[in-house]
Amino acid sequence: MSKTQKTVQQFVADRIEELRLEGKSQKVIAAEANYQNPNMLTMIKQGSTKVSFERAMDLEKALEIQKGKLLRLMMMEHFGEELFVAIQQELDTKLSETERQIIQTIRSSVPHPVFDERAKRVLIALLS
Repeated sequence: MSKTQKTVQQFVADRIEELRLEGKSQKVIAAEANYQNPNMLTMIKQGSTKVSFERAMDLEKALEIQKGKLLRLMMMEHFGEELFVAIQQELDTKLSETERQIIQTIRSSVPHPVFDERAKRVLIALLS
């Protein structure tokens, strides 16, 4: 994993804190992620347990993050960056290299991208 890439533990802890500041409690996040005990999130934040792959999509929804973002981070941590990139490139055959670079740039520079009509117009203008 690159030096600037957050660990799953750091990412989840930071996102829970962001949501807490917006008024969403850890108890609500845990319930939305289908954890029976809110302490599971504390254990994830402390690094004493990991997010299971089976639970990743539920936690993504509860953390209000882009679908697949947490799962990608978990896979990178699990497999290592080099193998993860190789797997991703092999499975992602529908995109050109330029398209991959555009998407990677967006993912790495914007924590929670919103793609509304304005963003669509700006992107079209930039690429035209």
